[in-house]
Amino acid sequence: MGLLNDKETWKKTILEIINHTNDRNQLRATYASMLVFSELEDQSGIWEETKDLFASDFLQRQKATEYNDEIYLDALDDIQEHVWNFGGGSITQYGLPLSRCGEKTSNIIRREKAYNKEKLTEEVKEKSLLLNSNQRLCYDTVLFRIENAQKYRHNGIFLDAPGGTGKSFVLNILLDTVRSQGKIALAVASSGIASTVLHGGRTAHNMFKIPLMDYNEMCACSIKKNSELAKLLSMTSLIVWDEVVMANKNTLATLDVSLRDILGVPGRFMGGIVFVCAGDFHQILPVIRGGGMNDELEYCIKSGYFWDDLLKLELTRNVRLKADDAKNNIFAKNLLALGRGESGPVKLPEKFGIVVETRKELVDKVYDNLEENHLNASYFEKRDIISPTNDDVDRINLMVYDKSEEPEKVYMSVDTAMEEVTDIQTSSHVETESRKCHHGYEEYMPSQVV
Repeated sequence: MGLLNDKETWKKTILEIINHTNDRNQLRATYASMLVFSELEDQSGIWEETKDLFASDFLQRQKATEYNDEIYLDALDDIQEHVWNFGGGSITQYGLPLSRCGEKTSNIIRREKAYNKEKLTEEVKEKSLLLNSNQRLCYDTVLFRIENAQKYRHNGIFLDAPGGTGKSFVLNILLDTVRSQGKIALAVASSGIASTVLHGGRTAHNMFKIPLMDYNEMCACSIKKNSELAKLLSMTSLIVWDEVVMANKNTLATLDVSLRDILGVPGRFMGGIVFVCAGDFHQILPVIRGGGMNDELEYCIKSGYFWDDLLKLELTRNVRLKADDAKNNIFAKNLLALGRGESGPVKLPEKFGIVVETRKELVDKVYDNLEENHLNASYFEKRDIISPTNDDVDRINLMVYDKSEEPEKVYMSVDTAMEEVTDIQTSSHVETESRKCHHGYEEYMPSQVV
């Protein structure tokens, strides 16, 4: 509707930010976010009117008395870096002057090109020898697809890999192999924890700017065609998405539609990039708030329009099974049978553990001799009580605290200081003293940051 195209609106916004923070880096980052995501019109006028505000910290760092071109370039360099981090392009496209790094490669591209090819080649050579025949087939199939990507209309591959079959091992070798060849391979996962397992992994929402959306809708990724992220995607040979079974089918559909549009290949899945998604349907499906089993099935990737066209690969050999470990082998086989619905009700062995009747008895069994070990870190590292509800966690924590004879200490902090209070100390070695806060005097003991 053009309501935000008025230059004065954005200038007032910048001045409002300045009134709320003295952090000029935060100001520049917020401004960069405006440039990338708000589709602002020509910013040359706003920059000329407010550039002193954007560069004031650089003036202080250089201990200068007057602004000069070097100081303004420092501010422009910082804005350019923030714009790149948000997936934008050169700031000149928004009407700002060219920065020193304006013609250089952006952070997002440098990050994916910074891998040591020689080192990765050696690691791939060693690790590829460890692949079993099942893993080798998957590995070779994906590499063949990458080498012959143009021959296939649909380069989507689903790797079905139950726990223990070496899924992460195979995915990481694939990533390392592609990167050792000087090509771009992007690694993402549906959750933050899963992304840490992949080499160079990030969450899919972070990497592809996938918006948070309702379960039944499709949106577009926040990627502009002239952005640095779009350039990176145009250079990409492989995308790996782990733990994909817990992703909503519309999330993948959103990425598919966006890549087709960004890369200008409307007739090819994921814009023609070889796309390997992996997961285990024995594990969690998409979590639908307030939904039931039917909803989970409806929004599972198997219900997506792209599912039938995915090439299905499978890892079946459990690499954790060992000939001399009969108990663990039985457990692994029973676990798979349970996930496939091939086993009946689960029965725990009679000597599985110690049965307790009350929470107090549970705490006494797990935290025995707590009085003698309450300052022993290794004692607590070896003990855990897992509970499905936070209420039980709170009750059990209080019971554990009560078993300790150490006197309780409360470390107070000032959350809101009165205007006249200007001498609040932050040293970790000051004595206990009183500080006035918005709800009266409280004991202030900053012996350490907690």
